[in-house]
Amino acid sequence: MVHKYNIDYINKKKAELLGREMDKQYRRVLEALDHFQQVLKLENICQKEAVFLRIKELFEQEIEFFENQQKEASELLEHVFDFLEGAFGNSQEMVMFLTELNSNSYNVSFLQEYECERYYYYNKELLFDEKRKSLLKRMS
Repeated sequence: MVHKYNIDYINKKKAELLGREMDKQYRRVLEALDHFQQVLKLENICQKEAVFLRIKELFEQEIEFFENQQKEASELLEHVFDFLEGAFGNSQEMVMFLTELNSNSYNVSFLQEYECERYYYYNKELLFDEKRKSLLKRMS
């Protein structure tokens, strides 16, 4: 399985069919499959059912790790909003922070996947404020 996936990756890479993100995904999957294969060899697991159960267990550990990272990132984001609200209120610093958040595709993906009420609130405020300024500019 790992060998076939690796060959597929190499062929697509040689044919220049992989973008940067897809290349990164292939390498992550290969790394995980390689890790799973090493664990199976190290633990001398060969029977199909035992292999399946062990890989399922390893995969669940990966999921738990990523869920913990998501939780930690969510908590950090809340702390940032706490700080910005306490130190600056609804000011230019908040606008700059939101602009920076929105300019990074990884941040946007994270925020689409996991809800952060204050992000949506301030982002709406920012958009509303920009529309208001635009209207005032057109009126004058």
